[in-house]
Amino acid sequence: PLIETHAPKIATGLVATFRELDRKRMKRFADLIAHNIETLFGALSLAIPTAAKDRDAFIERGGGWATS
Repeated sequence: PLIETHAPKIATGLVATFRELDRKRMKRFADLIAHNIETLFGALSLAIPTAAKDRDAFIERGGGWATS
């Protein structure tokens, strides 16, 4: 019950930020958040919010020192 009540509330708050993140050119960050919501909710057998399902796939890329 704690998971079933708090996780959806937290996810609702997070997906509400997607439009603002997109506006601030932080689309990849919003996609990462959506991916994490999908992963967590799938593991918890909870319904994945539509706003998270509708995002583009987040593809992690290498970087840092190796690409310099």
